[in-house]
Amino acid sequence: MPFPNEHSARQKEPIPSNASYTRRKQIAPGISIVLQRNKGDDENSFKTQSYRFNKNRFTVEEAKNWLKQHKIGYILFEPATEPEKEAKPLTQKEQLAQKKEMVERVAKEIGQEI
Repeated sequence: MPFPNEHSARQKEPIPSNASYTRRKQIAPGISIVLQRNKGDDENSFKTQSYRFNKNRFTVEEAKNWLKQHKIGYILFEPATEPEKEAKPLTQKEQLAQKKEMVERVAKEIGQEI
């Protein structure tokens, strides 16, 4: 889901909140990561779910370049929404397009053709 104040680079699908613990950690000015773990897992088993970039510090291209420079892949990149526009639910067609993009990106990363 797009956020109004930050770009998001998803690393993995989020775990439903009723089955996970979530933390957020700032790793650089204007950049934070969202960490998740399953409720039954070890306290030290948090994994990065997404990178978040403050839209006032990073354009979409700057955020993508930062990820590339740090050799960080992602399954989905979502630019921040405009503040005056409220994020609306995606249509089924938009959801399918996002899933297609995600599958194509992952296939490319593991060297598979679709």
